[in-house]
Amino acid sequence: MSTGEKSEGRGVLGYLFFVILVVGVALSIPQIRNFVQPKPYAKYFKAWTDDVEILRSKNKLPEQFNDVKEVKISTQNEALRKYYENSPVIHTKPDGAHILEIFLGELEQGGLVVQYDLVNISSGNTIWEYARTFAH
Repeated sequence: MSTGEKSEGRGVLGYLFFVILVVGVALSIPQIRNFVQPKPYAKYFKAWTDDVEILRSKNKLPEQFNDVKEVKISTQNEALRKYYENSPVIHTKPDGAHILEIFLGELEQGGLVVQYDLVNISSGNTIWEYARTFAH
């Protein structure tokens, strides 16, 4: 192997090392990492679904929770709204007498906040409020 080939080999390795270093540093910056990596919505929605079942089994939900005609999602994160629309946690009844308003908020450190407001359709009164947080 000639000196030129050795030098060329070191140049390629040096370049690869530099690229790996730059990518590693870039991924360590939260804003870039959040852009590159998908949000773990599936994890949060699984925890949320399990939580609803636990609350239901422990009779912590009002009976009207099973009489929901419509779920209205409020969030500043359109990706969260779309994820919910594709994977609804709360199921509705066509003849239900209540609207469940749900605020979804994503925590900066990772996590999901869910605020429930159960509203009687005929009176417009909020009959139940509850909030849960699902951490990273």
